[in-house]
Amino acid sequence: MLAQKCEWPWPSVLTNYKMIKNEEKSNLLIKRKRDDEQSQVEKSKKRKRSKEKKNHSTKNPQVHSEIGKLPQTLAAPHVSESVSGTGNNWDNLKSRLMKTQGAVSGVPGVKSYQSLSTSPLVSPATKTVDGIDSMAKFDAATLENARATVTGPFSDASPLSGEHKRYLALDCEMVGVGPHGMRSSLAQVVVVDWNGRVLLNKYVKSGETVVDYRTAVSGITPRLLRDADSFASVQKEVATMIEGKTIVGHGLENDLKALLLSHPSSRIRDTARYVPFCWRGRDGSVNPQKLKNLVHQHLSLGIQMPGVSHEPAEDARGALALYKLHRRQWEHGLLKNAKATTAPKGNKATQRKKKNKLKKSTLSAPRFRDAHKK
Repeated sequence: MLAQKCEWPWPSVLTNYKMIKNEEKSNLLIKRKRDDEQSQVEKSKKRKRSKEKKNHSTKNPQVHSEIGKLPQTLAAPHVSESVSGTGNNWDNLKSRLMKTQGAVSGVPGVKSYQSLSTSPLVSPATKTVDGIDSMAKFDAATLENARATVTGPFSDASPLSGEHKRYLALDCEMVGVGPHGMRSSLAQVVVVDWNGRVLLNKYVKSGETVVDYRTAVSGITPRLLRDADSFASVQKEVATMIEGKTIVGHGLENDLKALLLSHPSSRIRDTARYVPFCWRGRDGSVNPQKLKNLVHQHLSLGIQMPGVSHEPAEDARGALALYKLHRRQWEHGLLKNAKATTAPKGNKATQRKKKNKLKKSTLSAPRFRDAHKK
């Protein structure tokens, strides 16, 4: 028997499939249009509400009258006598509040290192990369001693003890030489002792022509460098002063580079390289902070005020004050790191065991024959 041909209705199936797909596309387009219309309506409603709020705040006269009645300066809150008799803690709190009232009013013409806070026992610290608390507490004597290093008086400072004689603070100011004044050349050196007294303050003649005096930052002018000392004499004097001493400063790497001097790293205390004073970037890099920010955060004092050139003696005292405040933690961290680097990895017995294990592993390894040998 002959097999009959079975014809499948392919054209009709395809047309039906296309019709279904077109209907689905049209439904999707309709849904998108509806969603867009709803979102536009909601946005217009929000705009109207915000405009109404703004108009209400500007037209309401009570708000302006209440703001005008507010006092311009802060005042200590009035507290009833029944609460005030709670002891010495309340008296301390009242005295602090009265101090804040005086600090807010302010007096024009104060020095650049005026106090920016009145809390005597707490020194606000930065968020550090090592997870140190944001509020580092110090006793009143330590904090006042560190602040006195910046504020003075320096003429009435007590004589130095044997331990404090080995500390010096150093700061330098530079001028620009070379093409466009991009290279830095030494222009002024200041060395300060533990109590903040200036031991050396000399201007230095540059061997090259000065292109940029950087007066706005350094305070150096051509008149100051006219009768300045030679670089060789100042370099020799500074080298003899810092020999065998521990030097403190901010960015000492640049200062020593300008002086063309080297110093043992174990006798350098650089506040720009001290990790708890640094901040961590998004990429994980550790970056130094500005000296004026550190002095403000830890000592509540202001230095390097805007519109005033830097004073190297003030900068050296600021770095020294920061070191004095954190000296215990700083030296403890250095000792800890030194012990970690010099500590033995294990006793002789464990070292022998490790060597024997290495020998066994090398002896038990399979020896492959060369290709030319059979």
